[in-house]
Amino acid sequence: MKAKSKQCSFCDYFGPLWKSNPATCPNCAQKHAAKQSIERHRGVFEHKGLVQTIDGKKAKVFKIKPVGKKLAKKRREYKPLRDQYLVEHPICELQILCNGALATEVHHIKPREFFLCDVSVFKAACHLCHDWIPGHDAEARERGFLMSKHS
Repeated sequence: MKAKSKQCSFCDYFGPLWKSNPATCPNCAQKHAAKQSIERHRGVFEHKGLVQTIDGKKAKVFKIKPVGKKLAKKRREYKPLRDQYLVEHPICELQILCNGALATEVHHIKPREFFLCDVSVFKAACHLCHDWIPGHDAEARERGFLMSKHS
């Protein structure tokens, strides 16, 4: 049995439709279902920093910050240390794939979580060498480019 071709209620699509009430094409049916789901489950619409509930009351939107206060403070301490280290060590210290290219990044041989501002674990690196390390964990550890927090 062949599906009948009709006009979509939301766009210019003419062909077999997924839904009949309202008549919607596959693309519009998914958009319409997603919108209905959001309305049904959350019951709110975001508009210019306010959330309007279905019953008309308004409440303020609370956004989660991408970085917490403690990490933001650590990063403020780290940035000048990183910049100074790159000034003092302008050439890639890893030299895995390059031949002494300009260092643009700082690699931490121990986990940044614990040693973010510890200059003794810094290595100046070009992007090419720094990008190589995550994909070659065992070899990087053999060469001394990665260490555990306990060593």
